[in-house]
Amino acid sequence: MKSKLIVIFFILLFLSVAGAENLKEKLKTNKIPIHITSNKLIACSSKGKYIFTGNVTGIRGEVTINADKMDVYKSKKTEDIEKIVCMGNVVVKRPNEVAKGDKATYIDSEEKIILEGNASAKRMGDELRELYGEKITIFLNKDYAVAEGGKEKVEVIIYPKEKKHD
Repeated sequence: MKSKLIVIFFILLFLSVAGAENLKEKLKTNKIPIHITSNKLIACSSKGKYIFTGNVTGIRGEVTINADKMDVYKSKKTEDIEKIVCMGNVVVKRPNEVAKGDKATYIDSEEKIILEGNASAKRMGDELRELYGEKITIFLNKDYAVAEGGKEKVEVIIYPKEKKHD
């Protein structure tokens, strides 16, 4: 009986590791699906354009995007998503990060999100920082961002790390 439990344990362990590796591989190749919900959808399949309106939420891996409207553009050749344009009350969330703007454009081939209009990004955790600008470009796979000012200058707030008391 004990040997059967050990065999079952190793099978389950192998399956969980294999599943994790499969997810990592999907994330590397951008072959992870996106799940979108909204109040309304207009599908123009022949044009490769899908228009979602009203309480839109899109989830892909660890990234969640909320907006009033989301236009999804798919490649006619590959059927993969090329670009997503979100408008109105845009909020992009990743673990320990929140970014906001009036408009966001996600470009799949470059794995970047461009936030425009009252753009802000906040990173929590060990290193708390806030970034404000007219336009912020976040490179999802490279862990960096570029901010540009418009009428106002770019603003950054970097908080000191809290000292741990023994």
